[in-house]
Amino acid sequence: MPYERTSAVLQTRKFLNELAYSQSTNIPHEIASEAHRLLRHYPNDADMKLTSIAIAEIWQMPTP
Repeated sequence: MPYERTSAVLQTRKFLNELAYSQSTNIPHEIASEAHRLLRHYPNDADMKLTSIAIAEIWQMPTP
């Protein structure tokens, strides 16, 4: 379903942010660095909203 696909992308971005910017010493530096690198080109909320409008059959913003 489009909203499930979009939700998974948004949740993945949240997870990558948690890894990249965690203050925890339990996350290895290599993992945090890789998460930060991946986030550079990961779609943000504005990208996802625009895409959900342009390609509604594939992407749909989940309702809160």
